[in-house]
Amino acid sequence: MTYTMSFFLLTSGITHVALWYHKDIIRQTKEMLAQVDEAQPDIHNELMKAYPDIPEWMYLAWLGFWVVVMILVGLLTPFKLPWWGVFFGLALALVFIVPSGIVQGSSGLQIPLNIITQLTMGLLVPGQTVPVMTFKSYGYNIMIQALNLSSDLKIGHYLHINPLHMVFSQIWGTFVGAVTNTAAVWIAIAYFPLDTPDWRYTGHTTFYNAGAIWGAIGPARFFGPSSPYFSLNLGYLLGILPPFLPWTANKLFPHPYWRFVHFPVLATIVQPGNPGSIVFSTLILAFIFQYLVFTYAHGWWVKYNYVLAAALDSGAAIGVLVATFTYIQIPGSESAVNPGLPDFYCTGRAWGQGVRLSEVRFAAEMPQSAHSFGFVGYQRSLATIEPTMVQRQHISHDGGGAVMRGSRRVSA
Repeated sequence: MTYTMSFFLLTSGITHVALWYHKDIIRQTKEMLAQVDEAQPDIHNELMKAYPDIPEWMYLAWLGFWVVVMILVGLLTPFKLPWWGVFFGLALALVFIVPSGIVQGSSGLQIPLNIITQLTMGLLVPGQTVPVMTFKSYGYNIMIQALNLSSDLKIGHYLHINPLHMVFSQIWGTFVGAVTNTAAVWIAIAYFPLDTPDWRYTGHTTFYNAGAIWGAIGPARFFGPSSPYFSLNLGYLLGILPPFLPWTANKLFPHPYWRFVHFPVLATIVQPGNPGSIVFSTLILAFIFQYLVFTYAHGWWVKYNYVLAAALDSGAAIGVLVATFTYIQIPGSESAVNPGLPDFYCTGRAWGQGVRLSEVRFAAEMPQSAHSFGFVGYQRSLATIEPTMVQRQHISHDGGGAVMRGSRRVSA
């Protein structure tokens, strides 16, 4: 279901943008290439002319420097990304940044590139898990970072901040983020109880299983005509057709609301586990602040709505930081501000007190047919790269209704 809706999201997003925004894309592309001002002057553009603009050659030089760095990383490290994969990832991001950016600008949601990057690289270098997953991470994050940085520049543009200051802040923030994120990973490896069964590795397990599907097995085998999952490819076709319904209805019965029948947004909601609190809480908050407050307290909405949103985001980040150093046990004696942490499933046992393996289940199990696709061989290939990870996350099927984890057998 998850992969089918991911396929649906990819094609429906492209179709939605092509139908509703193709004229805007063509017009603005011509204006950009011709270096002419917009037909309708924008007050923010006029105010920003007070600052010197950053030359485009500086952006290109910065891009060229990091392209060289990425090529060297791919060739000289175990990531094993071919040099042409660096340029291919840039090309994919360049193609999809416009439709994904339009979807994000109109709905707040993105069209992720994780599926298309895994699919294309899995077809080009089948059976090579590490290059496929490296390319997936590389291509996916290029577009995500480009959209996030563009969003920051847009906010700074509306606030009339010097472009030089904005770009310097982004470069500095990227550097600080790289250092702190790397340090956080090292700290987690050094001090977190990663060798106990309490630690579930949900995100890492998903990434690991994706490596089996798109890398070791390959999309040609896993989704090919002889595969039991071949029918999942219908998601691509089904994603193309629905956006034509509101577009055709607008031709027959013109109304500005037809373009808000947004199938890419619906595809992000129709996911396993999604019809829960995240969907309903979003609808409730959107109805309160974007309709009730906007309509009946518009002055408050204009002045405080987005300030409140920023404050809540910042408060959540600070809350996570505080919880990390108080609830998650840090070295020292236990106290009210440094309690012992129970296991993930809230069985009441602290780390090291022995949680039964049957109480710790991985979020996503590999299908039983994965054994016939060569999943065990995939684990052996990964063992040469990260033996401890494979040892912790060993999953294979024994042919019956049970799952083998490590050397122990757990009933399914």
